[in-house]
Amino acid sequence: MKVQCHEGFDSLPPRHAEFIDRAGRENLFMGRSWAEHLATHDMVPPTHLVIFTAEDDDGRPRLVMPAADIPGTGSWRAPHTLASATHSENFGPLCIPRDPADGDDLGLLTRFFRALRRDGLAYGGGNYHLVRLCPLAKGSTEEATMRTALGRAGFWVQPYANSINAFESTAGIDHATYFAARSSNMRYNLRRRRRNLEKAGQMEIRVLTTEAEVDRAMGDYIQVALASWKDPTTMVDTATADLMHLAARHGCLRMGLLYLDGRALAAQFWIVTGGGAHCVRLAYREDCRAMSPGVVLTDHMIRHVLDHDHADEIGYGYGDDEYKEKWMHDQRQYLGLAAFNPRCRQGLVGGAIQIAGHGAKEALKKALGVERLVPAPEHERVRRLSNTGGPPPDP
Repeated sequence: MKVQCHEGFDSLPPRHAEFIDRAGRENLFMGRSWAEHLATHDMVPPTHLVIFTAEDDDGRPRLVMPAADIPGTGSWRAPHTLASATHSENFGPLCIPRDPADGDDLGLLTRFFRALRRDGLAYGGGNYHLVRLCPLAKGSTEEATMRTALGRAGFWVQPYANSINAFESTAGIDHATYFAARSSNMRYNLRRRRRNLEKAGQMEIRVLTTEAEVDRAMGDYIQVALASWKDPTTMVDTATADLMHLAARHGCLRMGLLYLDGRALAAQFWIVTGGGAHCVRLAYREDCRAMSPGVVLTDHMIRHVLDHDHADEIGYGYGDDEYKEKWMHDQRQYLGLAAFNPRCRQGLVGGAIQIAGHGAKEALKKALGVERLVPAPEHERVRRLSNTGGPPPDP
């Protein structure tokens, strides 16, 4: 198997470019457009996007991995790191689309990681001291496969907590079935709140899917964000606007707006892709909280993604806010894997310290006068505000 590092997507051979484009058509978060979005908004120079490929001897693509190359400084405390292309809010799965021969996923990944560890493939030469992979659902087949493959490839692997995701499996069920599984109190209150809004004036809910619709409605979306309890920059920054347009171009956008007498009271931004429906942003006008526009809009959006998009899973973002339990009955814990390369001095020392145990690490941190021994990659040190969190959407 041949493994190569490429500087950006434009340098990919056509077969590999088509391979990841095909993966992106099936799931937005596994494709080129998503990786380029992350490179633009989340990778702070000198961190930059690189693309690793693995192919058979006949040139058939087996794996493509967009990743963040994070240069080191020569110190064991700042190793040359390769980090999976991941958003801090974990919208999608680990972005390593692959097509193992004969279904041997573990074998493919083991060979790939072994080459990554020892074959001098790091951008600029040499080997990576540290590889970080996330998100991986704790206890999932994907987590077990990645951990085993890294270990068999010769890395020293240390899992670390990443986040908690509220979700519900909805394969084969419609909104009526989903709604019947909520508490009787929630069902009663939701019907009452919708009736109250309808009595208060002319209520309208729009679900937008195209770039043109987003552009026309962006002013209303922004007004809701500015009047909400949230920091407006978490709702309407450039990265979020670009993500809306990206999702719309791929047919994945679902923007919901609730109006009363022509004024927008609540707004939500969902992405539907790969069988899942993800609530990315939500807000309502704080001065209309008593009218519960957020609750009514949430129910409408869930109805839409179940009855129209037939989503197999709905997700309410990361975080374990109490109100999410009313809407989503399940939680998953996401992990990350820090894989240290003992072939390199930085990987050997860093791995020994991280895996030596809590007591040894605490003693060394105290001796060195530092808060942590191996800093998180720059692209992971981003503002981690739960944009679907905060106070309950409304009473």
